[in-house]
Order: sequence, then C-alpha cells, then structure tokens
Amino acid sequence: MTTKGNSKCLDAFVVALNQACDGQEKRWYVSTLELQLVSLEVCGACRRVQTLHVRVKPQTPPSLWFPSQNHTTTNNRSPKVCISSRVPVVQAFGLTWALPMGVLQQRSATEVRSGSGCRRANTHSSAASLESAVWPQRLKRMVFESDMTVNTASWPASLQQLSFGCGFNQAIVGVAWPASLQQLSFGYSFNQPIFGVVWPASLRQLSFGYCFNQPIVGVAWPASLQQLSFGVDFNQPIAEVVWPACLDCLSFADLFDQPIAGVVWPASLQKISFGFFFNQPIVGAMWPASLKHVSFGYCFNRSISGGVWPASLQQLSFGFEFNQPTVGVMWPPSLQNLSFGNSFNQPIVGGVWPDSLQQLSFGRCFNQPIIGVVWSVSLQQLSFGCGFNQPIVGVEWPASLQQLSFGEKFNQPIAEVVWPVFLQQLSFGSSFNQPVFGAVWPASVRQLSFGYSFNQPIVGGIWPASLQQLSFGAKFNQPIAKVMWPASLQQLSFDADSDFNKPILGVMWSVSLQQLSFGYSFNQPILGVVWPPSLKQLSFGVFFNQPIAGVVWPTYLQQLSFGSEFNQPIAGVAWPASLQRLSFGWGFNRPIADAVWPVSLQHLSFGGQFDQPLVGVWWPASLRSVTRQGRSLPFQNCSTTARECYSSRSDTARPTATARSTLPSPPWPSPPDSFAPSPPPPNTPLRPREGMVRKTRRVEGGFSFITARLRVLLFIAL
Repeated sequence: MTTKGNSKCLDAFVVALNQACDGQEKRWYVSTLELQLVSLEVCGACRRVQTLHVRVKPQTPPSLWFPSQNHTTTNNRSPKVCISSRVPVVQAFGLTWALPMGVLQQRSATEVRSGSGCRRANTHSSAASLESAVWPQRLKRMVFESDMTVNTASWPASLQQLSFGCGFNQAIVGVAWPASLQQLSFGYSFNQPIFGVVWPASLRQLSFGYCFNQPIVGVAWPASLQQLSFGVDFNQPIAEVVWPACLDCLSFADLFDQPIAGVVWPASLQKISFGFFFNQPIVGAMWPASLKHVSFGYCFNRSISGGVWPASLQQLSFGFEFNQPTVGVMWPPSLQNLSFGNSFNQPIVGGVWPDSLQQLSFGRCFNQPIIGVVWSVSLQQLSFGCGFNQPIVGVEWPASLQQLSFGEKFNQPIAEVVWPVFLQQLSFGSSFNQPVFGAVWPASVRQLSFGYSFNQPIVGGIWPASLQQLSFGAKFNQPIAKVMWPASLQQLSFDADSDFNKPILGVMWSVSLQQLSFGYSFNQPILGVVWPPSLKQLSFGVFFNQPIAGVVWPTYLQQLSFGSEFNQPIAGVAWPASLQRLSFGWGFNRPIADAVWPVSLQHLSFGGQFDQPLVGVWWPASLRSVTRQGRSLPFQNCSTTARECYSSRSDTARPTATARSTLPSPPWPSPPDSFAPSPPPPNTPLRPREGMVRKTRRVEGGFSFITARLRVLLFIAL
C-alpha cells in the first residue's frame, strides 16, 4: 500500500466513506456504522467456519496471531500487542508458520491452537539454531522452504510430516529423523546421495522432486515404506535394487527409461506407473503376484505378445504412441479396465478378451472393423475415439454393456442396429447425422445424447420407455410439437449454442419432466404453453425475448433464468409460488417496483444493464440475495407492512412517488480507457455476447475497484 496507484485507490475510498458519513446530504450505500457492523458480522461468520488453513507470514501483524501476555485498557494499550476483543478468533483446521527461524524460536513456547500445527522455516539458518530449537509438543507438520543444514537438527517428537521446499539441497546422510515421521518429501532442487541414510522405521510415504537423480542400488529402505515416487530427472538403474517389503505404490516420472527385465519387485506391490520416455521391453519382466494397476507413458511402444501378466492385474493403460498387435495376447484373467492411447489402430477381430473385462476404451486413431469381435461377457463400458467410423449393423454387443459412446467422426446408420438389452447410456459424436426414425432403442436406455451435427426429424420416433435424459446438439432444429415423449423423461436440453427455434405451443411434455433448457436461438411465444407440473428448472437462451405476462408457469418450478436479450415487462407476471431462484440476463432493464415476487424467492439476479429504482420494491421475506453481475445489491426485506419495511432503515423519511434510490455509482471519475472501453454511440446494434463483454469490463472497472479496497481496509481496521 505504498505505491502511487494504491495511494490513489485509498484516497478514492476515503472520499466514498466521507460521503457515506451520517450528517452528509449525499449518502453512498449505508451509514459508516452500518458498514462496520455488517463487516464485523461477516468477519465473525467467516471465522466460525473451519474451512481455512491459516498461513502466518513475516508480513502478518503479530497482533493477529500472537496472544497478549497481559490485558491493557483502552487508554493504556501495549505498543507490541493490540488485539480487539470484538474480532472472533479464527477456528482453522490447519496452521502454517511461515516465519524466519529466529521468530519461530522466540515464539516456540506458544502452543499451536489448531489440531494440526505446521511450521514453515523460510530463511537461512545455521545447524546450531535447529539443534537448539524448542518445538511445540503437538507440532505434526514442518516445511523448510530454503537451503538450510539439517544434519544436526533436533526434531519435535510428534512430527509426522516433513517437507523440504524447492530451494533445499543439503546432505541428509547422518540426519537423525524423528521416530514418528510418516511422510517425507524433497522439493525441486534436492539431488543429494541417499546411500547410507538411516530412514525412520515409521516412514510410509517418500517422494523425491524434479532434480533428484542419484543411484538407489544399495539403499536400505525402511520396512514400513508403502509409497515411493521419483521426480522428472530420475533415470538410474533399478535391476539390483532391494525394494521395501511393504511397498504397494511405485511411480517413475518423465526421464526414466531403464530396463526392468530381471527386476525383483516387492511381493506387496499393487500399483506401478512409468513416465513419459519409458520404452523398454516388458516381455520377460517378472511382475509381482499382487500387482493390480500398471500404466505406461507417452513413448511406450513395445510388443506385448508373449508377455506374462500377473493374474491379479485389474487395470492396464497404454500411452499415446502405443500401436502394437493385440491379437494373440494373453490378457490377465482378472483384468477389468483396459485403455489404449491415441495412436493405437490395430485389428481386434480374433482377439480374446478376458471374461473379467468391464471397461474398454480406444483412442483417437482407432478405426478398425468391429463386426465379428467377440466381446467380454462382463463388458459394461465401451468407448470409441475421434477417428472411429465403422459400420455397427451386425455387431453382436455383449448383453452386459451399459455405456456406449461414439467419437467425433462416427456417422453410420443405426436403424437396424440390435443394441445390447441392458444399455443405459448412449452418446453420438459431433458428426453423427443419421435418421433415427425406425431405430429400435433398448428399453433400458436412460441417457441419450446427440452431437453437434444431428438434425434429423424425430416426430414418429419411438423413444426408450425408461429414457430419463435427452440432449440435442447445436444444429438440431426440427419440429417437436407432435413428438411423443416418454413418460419417464426428466431432463430435456437443447445445446447452449443451439439453432433450435421451433414453436412449442401444443407440445405434450413428459409428465416426469423436471429440467428443460432452450439454447441460443430460441425465441418462440410461450403464452399458452402447457408446462408439465413436475418441471423444476427452466432456462431460456440468449435471443429469447417474448412477453411473459399471462404465462401459466409450472406449479413446482424452482429455478427460472432468462438470457441476455430478454427485456420484457414483469409487472403483473404471476410467478409460481414455489420459485426460489430467478435470474435475468444482461439486457433486462424494466421497472420492478410493481412486481409481485413469489413468496419462496431466495435468490434474484440481474444483468449488467439493470439500473432501476429499488426503493418501493416489495421484497419477499424469504429473499436472501439480490445481485447484479454477481455483485450484491442493497435491499430491505418486507414482512408485513410498508411501514415495517421502511421504519427499519436508518432513513426516517417515508418514500414518495418521486423518491428514487438508484443503484450506487462510484464517487470518483470513470476509469481510464485502458480499464474500460467507451460505450458505443446511441442506437448502435450490438451482438449480445459482444455487449456482455463490454459491459462486464465497465462494471469491473467501477464496483470491483472499490470492493477490493474495502476488504483491505476492513482487514486493517479489525
């Protein structure tokens, strides 16, 4: 707050507060006292919720974190400690002391009040200072951010997690680790020998950072170690490494590319992952019998024919470049999840999939025939990538299949396809545009989605009896007035950028419909539309701008939203009593003084152009928030009479017909052009999205300008 720009911001805020003071004719928002009380209430509410991890830095005022040793009166306050009794204590779930070592030692007698204390040393310190440090008894986690010697450090007895930051690169041979340590991690720069290090017997997780690339042959790992990970630069031989007996997770990063044939893996190993450059032969590798998950990185492209997989393997994934034949591969009998990368494009007809396989996915380049493929009898999820565009008429799908998705280029006829009987989710990609009239959907389908290009007639089609969710892409623009929707349909959506703009008068909606959304182009009359009583969420797109006075809304509607072009009168609109959320788009700017809001309304939002009086508006007692462009607006709840409503305000005068309380404007000149572009000339047409961008910038240049400074000053005042 010492820069020239910040000084101007503070000056502007002082002007705003001076104009908000009691006794001035010009008022901004509310009185200073009310502003302080509301801020204190918000402060207390935030501090009562244990969702914070507090970080104490050298710049943090000691009065906010260091308790006073004695109580002082208002007239005799300590110059070092000044804690306001009005400010609630932060109830944090974690605490990080990011202070210099000298300060940490001075404050070490003070117990950390949260359940899991953390101290972070961020300055250089001698070994003697760490050796003589007296730590809090309950300290469980420590972080060292800089490069300090730790070989003679004295650790707290309760320490469980120890992390070294990106700058640490000191020798650790001879370090006496705390017996309670469970997690140990080294940061970016660490690259010291670990041969001869005596690890704590309780250590469970050990990770090395980006630069570590030291030999690990001969390292005596702790017997309790369960997770071990190496950073990007690590590329050392592992053939003769004696791994810890309890290790269950091992990961190598990008540069690792060492032979694994002959490696004796620990019998307990369950998950192993290889990084970006790994491309070593795996035929002849002796995998541990307990292995469940193996993943290969981007560059791996070695033959897997003749390899012996462990019988326990459940998940196997290949990276981007893998493109080896799979016909004849003996897959493990327990394999459940198999995924191929983007380059894979090998024939699969004649391959034998394991009976246990449940999920199978192919990448971008796969485009091989699948007629004649014998699928796993347990297959539940099958997905094809972007390039797949093969005929599927005649494919014998497994009866167990529940989810089936086709990628971007798929555009094959489906009228004669015999779908799996238990299929629940079916999705088509952006190129699909085939007739669906005559398609026999399985009765079990619950979710059906069509992609970008689909624009086929759907009148006369027979939908699955159990369909619950149906979505159409951007190009769909077909009549729906005579469509027979399934009674089970709960969600119907047209893409946000949809071209759909067909009449909906006379549409017989599903009796179970709960969510209905129209896209960008929809602009049809809705007066006279018979909505289903079950509808709870209804949204209109950008161009919708039709009268809504006289519309009979669904009885149980809870959420209603209008797009940026909507600007119709709402006086006299009979909103449903159940409505809880109502939002108007960017262009709405109609009077609301005569509006009768629903009794259950909780959240009301307006767009950037809204600038109507708020005085005289009869707000429902249930209302919790009124916002414009996401920023709160001042409103007064009215419960019984107008007298109660206005007598509760600080203003004593009753509003008159000519009295106006418009939305607040900043008490300083408009921001320069670099922050907000000039408004267009009058009567200049703007596309809705362009208008939204321009107006958003103007609002951000004004209101967020003061909001940010308000938060800073309130923090300092408290």
